[in-house]
Amino acid sequence: MDQPSQDWQALLDLTTAWGEASRRNDTSLPSDDDLWAYARRHRLGLPAPVDDLLVDDLRDAFNAGRLPHLIDLDALVAHLAEQGRPALVAHSGGNTATLYTGSRYTDRLGDTRWSVTAGPGWFDAPGRRRPVADTSEFTIGPDDQDRWWCVRVPEHTTTAEISALVIATIDEVEARRARLSAAASAAAGAMVRAVAARYPELGTAMPDPGRDLVRDVGDLIADWLHARLPTLRAAPPTITDRPRGQEGMRS
Repeated sequence: MDQPSQDWQALLDLTTAWGEASRRNDTSLPSDDDLWAYARRHRLGLPAPVDDLLVDDLRDAFNAGRLPHLIDLDALVAHLAEQGRPALVAHSGGNTATLYTGSRYTDRLGDTRWSVTAGPGWFDAPGRRRPVADTSEFTIGPDDQDRWWCVRVPEHTTTAEISALVIATIDEVEARRARLSAAASAAAGAMVRAVAARYPELGTAMPDPGRDLVRDVGDLIADWLHARLPTLRAAPPTITDRPRGQEGMRS
């Protein structure tokens, strides 16, 4: 619910308190039916059939008390999808679960990568199911071989807050890549023109720099810039200084 009513928020607060008691007593996790029955006991007017959207809110509230440091990666993928950002969780060695999101591209080694990766997490159920992560270890950053920078999530946070932080990171990474791509294209074109001027036998038609040359020049420029601009090796303040509710912590 985007703007929960006062009585619904009170019910969510009760559900969080239930989760805290469950953690202290180490009781079993409630099913969706258990959560819905609990809600109907504390709020009149709820229908008998389980409402999937509302029970998700109840589950988040319960987990905030029971598992205050746990991130549900499936829920995060779903939230990102609602914001128009494709994402997936994949196995990345051992029992490690890693989230990938943003646009896909090919790096200098020919490997397909995403704009952003987040993790590490792990699979909490057999068959690589129920991917989760701990806020104390979870970082978000560019999916590149150097991983120049990353941001951490707050210790106590929500799926919506983490999703906002992931989206801000995607936007930053893709803006940086677009700027580099434009510089690489211009530099490769200038290089070809300089070579053509010294090799008139190439003819009057201007040679095309080609995608491979633009990529190679882009890799050289990226290395050159990272060696000279320390700001490119750090998470930008626009992400690290976000206010509570859409925040990230410095890496």
